[in-house]
Amino acid sequence: MKLRYSLKEFKDSLKEFKDSLKEFKDSLKELKDSLKEFKDSLMEFKDSLMEFKDSLMEFKDSLTKNLAWASLIAKCKLF
Repeated sequence: MKLRYSLKEFKDSLKEFKDSLKEFKDSLKELKDSLKEFKDSLMEFKDSLMEFKDSLMEFKDSLTKNLAWASLIAKCKLF
């Protein structure tokens, strides 16, 4: 009888362990999905930063051209 009880305890322990492993597997899948979403968000952020950088470069070029024109106009007025 004691052996049967021990086998039942062992079987119950194995079932608990199996359930714990399933929960762990599910948690890992959730973590993987969350990390993928985070990666996608970071890639979108990177793309936005690159677009912003390009806009800043265009703005800088525009300012440089305007400054060159202003300098040329100022020189012409001096003569």
